Amino acid sequence: PLAGFYIIYPGSGQWSEDSLKKLSRVRGELFRVDNALTLEGERIVSDTPVISIPDSLPDITLTGGIVPGN
Repeated sequence: PLAGFYIIYPGSGQWSEDSLKKLSRVRGELFRVDNALTLEGERIVSDTPVISIPDSLPDITLTGGIVPGN
């Protein structure tokens, strides 16, 4: 079976820093579309349970590479 992950972050200008700090819960949603230019046929294909956001988050460092077994 295929497995993976995705990381989504708010685009610049989409949210103010103050409004992001007020968030206490979040849910991930993955959508598919029939046409990436027009978003025609947009539909949700996966989501996560709602999770609580802790007051402080650890730093995350992303590096390139191949995950063993893939």
